[in-house]
Amino acid sequence: SEAIELLGTFRIAAVTMRVGRLAGSLRYDLARQSRALALGDALIAATALDLGSPLVTSNVRDFRSIDRLAIVDPFTEGAV
Repeated sequence: SEAIELLGTFRIAAVTMRVGRLAGSLRYDLARQSRALALGDALIAATALDLGSPLVTSNVRDFRSIDRLAIVDPFTEGAV
């Protein structure tokens, strides 16, 4: 089916110790600025940063305060 074919194009990324440490660092840095970042969102952002990949999400609000993170909203005009 088309759904199975689409899922086959995605890469599965493990949560490594490096990703975990980066996620903790992101949460700490944002907490110092009085901004909260949920653990799941921190792990997602840290994984994208570790891979050097943009984060594709329509949930831009939760991630826009992470400076080094490239975010692509697939539902915005002009998104690929």
